[in-house]
Amino acid sequence: MGRVPRTIFTGRSSTRALLEMAGASAPDEATWAQRVCEATRPLLPQAIGVGLQVYEHTPAFAITGVRTYGVGTVTSERVESTFDVLTRVDVSLLRAAYYPRAPAMMMSGVFEHHAHARWALDHFALVEIGGIVAHPAQGRVAVLCFELEQRHVLLPYELQLCSSISMFLAAGLSGLAHGAHEAVFSPDARLLEGALPPHGLWAGLSSGRYRLSLRGIAAQKHLVLVENNPVERARRRLSERELQVLELCARGRTGKEQSWELKLTQSSISRLLTSAGLKLGLASTSDALRFVSGCLNSSRRREFELTDSEREVLALVQQGLSNAQIARHRQRSPRTIANQVASLLRKTGAPGRRAMYPVQSHASLRHEAERDEHLDGDPHQALASDEA
Repeated sequence: MGRVPRTIFTGRSSTRALLEMAGASAPDEATWAQRVCEATRPLLPQAIGVGLQVYEHTPAFAITGVRTYGVGTVTSERVESTFDVLTRVDVSLLRAAYYPRAPAMMMSGVFEHHAHARWALDHFALVEIGGIVAHPAQGRVAVLCFELEQRHVLLPYELQLCSSISMFLAAGLSGLAHGAHEAVFSPDARLLEGALPPHGLWAGLSSGRYRLSLRGIAAQKHLVLVENNPVERARRRLSERELQVLELCARGRTGKEQSWELKLTQSSISRLLTSAGLKLGLASTSDALRFVSGCLNSSRRREFELTDSEREVLALVQQGLSNAQIARHRQRSPRTIANQVASLLRKTGAPGRRAMYPVQSHASLRHEAERDEHLDGDPHQALASDEA
């Protein structure tokens, strides 16, 4: 029987620690890079050393700047020299190393057909070097590299993990380069500072144009909105399935209900939630769900608040009264009450009459400026009946 391949990565806690560190703010690049390297060591216990290199190059792939940070003298000395030799000798090697098809590569596999690569591995007595590649900006590449004592082929699970790490590395470096953020939000998506995107908060996040970054401000946890560079936007765009799962979670659907409605297993639902959270910039699924729920519930509301009459009807609906009972109580026609209930459903974003109370109490029906471009139509008219 063949040997079962084993992963070189450890568990979720180490992964989350690295993702949070990679996406976190820092006073300068050196401090950020050192923290990232230190957080990577527990995730890669088999690595002899870990390093992070930042390369800058021209459109013709001529290297104009190199900065190297590392944990362990093995990586900082030998891996840096190896990459430096390879990329300066052959432009095709630079393309293969820093713009691979996958977000990570192993040198033994990518460079096995390059004579210079084989010479460098032998010259520096290296068995295997891996690299997780990120592109924070045009002409700027970051490689989180690690040395192993034996050759390794990345498994599908490992490639998926490396893709998440790559996004957070790009986000962290991009934030250091630009420093500015668009807006500051509370964990439940309340705007605290700055301005909202012109087409709405959710539209900007779901399209990949913006991401969230967890920051500690005044000893409290806040989320800042940062614009992604063009290279990263396509990778961060939410898929249709991810949008569907987040929408159902925001509406309070359980895992079983989502599984039945989307015809997916609950494990698939969980993976989609994790993937969506990482694309949004949050390593914690619970943090992502809290923000998305607040964002979607507020973006469903119209640009005006409830009228006094609608508030009175809402209070009666929350008491469990039917349309006919509300009509008698308020001395209005059942048709008028049905229209007001339909308006309440649209404004609160509630899926039915019984869901209006949780939505109202959670969001206090505050007017938010986050309006996206998906508010056309009247999807709740049919739910205004007493049967909801």
